[in-house]
Amino acid sequence: MTDTALGRFGELVGGAFGLQRGAFRLIDTLPDGLTLALLVVFLAGLSLAVGQSIILFINRVKPLRFFFSLVLNAILFAFGFLFLALSTWLICLFPDSVHISFPSLVKVLGLGYAPLLFSFLGALPYAGYPILNLLSVWNLLAMVVGFGAIAHIGIGFAFGYVAIGWFVKQVLENTIGQPIARLGKQLADRVAGVVLADDRRELADLVLAGRPSRAADPIGVTQHTSQPEVRELVYAAGRGDRGATQAVTQAVVNPSSPTAALRVTATTTDLTDPLVQFEQKTSGIPAQLKLMLALLGMVVLFVLIAILLRPIKDSIFGWYKELPGLFQWIFDLGWIAVIAIVFAGILAPLETLGWWAGWFGDGLDTSAAEVSSPAPPDGVAPGQPAISRYVVYLDGIGQSGEEYTPDVEDFLTALKPALPEDVELVRGLMMYSVLNKPLDEDRPLAFVWRLADKMR
Repeated sequence: MTDTALGRFGELVGGAFGLQRGAFRLIDTLPDGLTLALLVVFLAGLSLAVGQSIILFINRVKPLRFFFSLVLNAILFAFGFLFLALSTWLICLFPDSVHISFPSLVKVLGLGYAPLLFSFLGALPYAGYPILNLLSVWNLLAMVVGFGAIAHIGIGFAFGYVAIGWFVKQVLENTIGQPIARLGKQLADRVAGVVLADDRRELADLVLAGRPSRAADPIGVTQHTSQPEVRELVYAAGRGDRGATQAVTQAVVNPSSPTAALRVTATTTDLTDPLVQFEQKTSGIPAQLKLMLALLGMVVLFVLIAILLRPIKDSIFGWYKELPGLFQWIFDLGWIAVIAIVFAGILAPLETLGWWAGWFGDGLDTSAAEVSSPAPPDGVAPGQPAISRYVVYLDGIGQSGEEYTPDVEDFLTALKPALPEDVELVRGLMMYSVLNKPLDEDRPLAFVWRLADKMR
């Protein structure tokens, strides 16, 4: 098994990541080299699709369609790579050019896509975009080194061949490749279930168009609405009544109108769509089973990140194996921390992005309708002074649920009667969650937070 390219997957990928010419020569001689190269390209495309998945979130693609869209993007990415290999091979057919067979070119250029296996890091907040740029440069360098290795030419000449091949690829894609590109776009839209916006201006327009108001927007709404409506929203949020909060939020969408109502978006569903049928069949999965699947998915994701980062560890930090045992152990702990940071960075924005994409069953529209306003919330006396200001208490890492720590509770208890009568104290907001959802309830790792609360 180790005498095949697939059996030496880690070694070859690590060598390509380290820009080692021997790795590219080796894949050209080993059995299954073509299979490994295409596998690397497909996985790189899948990783890049994950890194750029913000596009699918902004377009509000549903979960099942989201998964199939990632797979389709990886397949289309592989076809784009084949266009590049074909255009570079055509350059090699000219007189006085280096002659490389098409399978050999696919092997070395495909292995040169190894740096893009880490494109999933593009999903990291803030750091994702520069990481993708760095990986793109690394990908170019790997292809140049690989081409030069099997053609036995210098880096400068190899760069010229790859650059001209890329230019020819652009010409082909914008001429005879246009029907294929349109077909790919139609397939992507069909799988996603929406007409995907993918350029920056269209994506910006989608974001600026806004989302339907939700229960987790009490702070933002207070800046644009009248005080009685804000008071109702605050009371609704304090009671944890999602329906009441939504109703009040819907009522304050149009400040110029004294009345507004909740309007449910009417959408047509194609019941013959296989993806829609699958979603309906799986909608009745018990909550405990969903929790177990979520935990299993998190474990699988952590292991995948560890496996994908392994070539970086071996190629860049391989020297650590020469260290004494204690220092190796310390290094391993530090590497686990790096994996955990990447893991947390990828998971951190999922709730917000999922909320934006409508993954949590909220299909409300904010267009106003002329009906009666919501009734005043319970506990508000008719003669009570009008509220003119709000004091909002936002806790930090000390709050994992609806209950505060004793010192914070004592502080808020003493603060409330000291405030003027026209000032309302707002508390109980989970600012790290767009759903106003505590860490110790209805989450895969809720038991960890409950255990942490018991220990402090």
